[in-house]
Amino acid sequence: MNRQEQISSSNNRDGMLFYIWFDWQSAEIKFNLISDYDTALPFGCEIEITNRLESIIEDFLRFPYHDGFPFEEVRNDDEQMEEVVEGETLRVFLLKINR
Repeated sequence: MNRQEQISSSNNRDGMLFYIWFDWQSAEIKFNLISDYDTALPFGCEIEITNRLESIIEDFLRFPYHDGFPFEEVRNDDEQMEEVVEGETLRVFLLKINR
């Protein structure tokens, strides 16, 4: 079933939120569709909403590790990695779809 069919056949009287982000851990562009009943997106980090889908695609294209992370760059220093991840803001393209 495609997304348009999901929206049309939904019993939800509210609109939907369609959002896209670049997941650097998997090196993939991901998307989801949820009810706009609760407008909080399900991320456990700081997010930056953008109205430019191109910025998500640009993040994906500029990512240097599409074939995986080089072994030399993998460190056992978990604290250092946690500090880097905590400081990152996830850019998310958000589009409200009205019913």
